[in-house]
Amino acid sequence: MATQFFRRQSRDRAINRRNSTPLASRRMRKLKTFDANMRVFSPICEFCGRAIPHRKSYIQAMKRRTLISGLACLPIMAAGTPLFAQDNLLAEVSKYLNQLTSIKGQFTQINANGSRSGGEYYLHRPGLLRFDYSGSNALVLADGVNIGVLDPKSNQGAQKYPIGTTPLRFLLRRNIDLTANNLATGSSNKDGQTQVILRDPKKPRDGSMTLIFQSNPAKLLGWVVTEKNGQKTQVTLNSIERVANIPRQIFSIETAERQMR
Repeated sequence: MATQFFRRQSRDRAINRRNSTPLASRRMRKLKTFDANMRVFSPICEFCGRAIPHRKSYIQAMKRRTLISGLACLPIMAAGTPLFAQDNLLAEVSKYLNQLTSIKGQFTQINANGSRSGGEYYLHRPGLLRFDYSGSNALVLADGVNIGVLDPKSNQGAQKYPIGTTPLRFLLRRNIDLTANNLATGSSNKDGQTQVILRDPKKPRDGSMTLIFQSNPAKLLGWVVTEKNGQKTQVTLNSIERVANIPRQIFSIETAERQMR
């Protein structure tokens, strides 16, 4: 009799707990099933018999879908923009340019208005550049600090611009590293020519410089300077001759001004 009494009391307490629990909560029993994909237990819905997505399993599923999507994109990225190939290309171009410490030769220039000019150039890195324009006796000089434009038809002297504000600074640096500081905004290798577009991300309004190379064997063919206003000037190096020493005074803007007076 005592045993039946305690059994009856236990049954009554269970019924009371069930009646005090909302219907929705009662039907969402804590029945667990193992989800093989998520590696977590999920509750079972008594209405449809399906596993209810657990918050943790839902997050894991999203992470897995994101990962799969990212892996699926890898072949497309490799085909569209070969990142490692571009890094190798920029490293090889930098190595080649660093070897051009002192050169001279003939050049041809196509101006923004379509006119052509040419003459003789001298380049000595870091910072020194001279363009002698045949016929007009005009000069463009870089003395390590400024770039001076001298026109014998003008009586105003040289027009000076700091090298650091012109795209020519990319070519006249002591150590050229096109892989650093996101200087290269684009590159291409097509029809035996390599082009690298350089723009300072900190000074995007200062214009850009596109270096043009012969791919094999490596040879600097010239460049295109795009100014702040969008005007472009193309310089083609018709010849490159390595020289041991170039007199520094030929890069002096002040000396050139005195000679033109």
